[in-house]
Amino acid sequence: MISAEKAPLDSNLAIADFEKISHNNIIHTCFLGLEKFRAANKNKMPSPWSLADSIDFANLVIDILKENKSDQLEDAMKDGSKIQKIIYQFALSC
Repeated sequence: MISAEKAPLDSNLAIADFEKISHNNIIHTCFLGLEKFRAANKNKMPSPWSLADSIDFANLVIDILKENKSDQLEDAMKDGSKIQKIIYQFALSC
């Protein structure tokens, strides 16, 4: 067995995705939004890269944030914010 020091470095592992760790609450809310989207659309998932589906999905997530009186609501509604980007990336890549 090769030691960790001598093993070849996988470039995919060299860059960590810390966004998921630091934004776990909004990602959880996105999964709740996905459940609502599927319930409203006969169990259909948002179509990949569909702008119409992603807008509908984002509105559902914002509704959940409003219901929960989340402190992330303001950022989710702000154009170009990191939270809004996470919501749309989630919707576009389901």
